[in-house]
Amino acid sequence: MRELETLSGSWLGFWIQHRSRGHMEMALGFSKGRVAGSGMDRVGPFLIAGDFDSTGEVSFCKSYATHKVHYGGFWTAP
Repeated sequence: MRELETLSGSWLGFWIQHRSRGHMEMALGFSKGRVAGSGMDRVGPFLIAGDFDSTGEVSFCKSYATHKVHYGGFWTAP
């Protein structure tokens, strides 16, 4: 598995809520078990702050000006 710390930089992703899917662009940095960055999606600009561990578990909060969204999951290399 490729280490997350080697993958800091630009990311493209998506979110799914109910039956709606939205795309997002992000700039993420991974270092010493922490993930931080910023991005934009159709809701607006956001900041990201969270954690990751050696098992590939990732959790972070995406903070918009009006609300926050919490994410959790596992990193798997393609």
